Amino acid sequence: MSIFRFFQRADPLANTSADFREFYRNFISVVSAADGDLAREGLNESVIAKLTPDERIEAERLLLERLGAGGDSRTAIGLGLLGSRKAGTPLRVRMAVQDRESFPSPAYAEALWRIERDPRAVDALVAMARNPQVRSSPRVDAVCALSEMPSDVTRQALMEILWTEPDYLLRYHSFKGILMLHGYPWKEANDHAGKMAPQIGGALARPEARRAVLARLEELTAGRTLVTLDP
Repeated sequence: MSIFRFFQRADPLANTSADFREFYRNFISVVSAADGDLAREGLNESVIAKLTPDERIEAERLLLERLGAGGDSRTAIGLGLLGSRKAGTPLRVRMAVQDRESFPSPAYAEALWRIERDPRAVDALVAMARNPQVRSSPRVDAVCALSEMPSDVTRQALMEILWTEPDYLLRYHSFKGILMLHGYPWKEANDHAGKMAPQIGGALARPEARRAVLARLEELTAGRTLVTLDP
């Protein structure tokens, strides 16, 4: 047993670095019911890259332990950022359980895609995004997750939502997501989408609006390939 693990048995934060304590606070600490599940924007995701090799091993152990007990979106996000190969099977099991109950959390599907490029992750998110019986907010979350899973398949899925989905918010986020797949930062992509909001809103009913949206997409993505994720 490593010295790191010896101290962890008594106190998970004993003799740990500031970076590991920040990881623990973001991904492991219990969140009160009043706070709810931490949203992606509330997590310090960059801290994962600062962990030492031993700390990454311990972080993975803790997250897998949480996943086995049910976990939450933070668990999935952390395992995805770590690229945990051990998490593939339990993530698929968790997605299957959630799918029987309703739909899987977008975070679980995105983590599975990041780790294994499993096409079932895309299928699960597309099914959620296209299901009118699901509330708008989880459907938007699914589109946003697809926006961070660059591939020809996810780009095509977002294009189909953009051209066929009655919900304006989903079309708006699909336009933004296509730009993000081509390397635009969130804010810049959102600014471009905002400027095209009237045309995106009218794309289903007015051919001229549809042509304007397509022309703007082609202009903004010209010469840009899909971004790649670190292996």
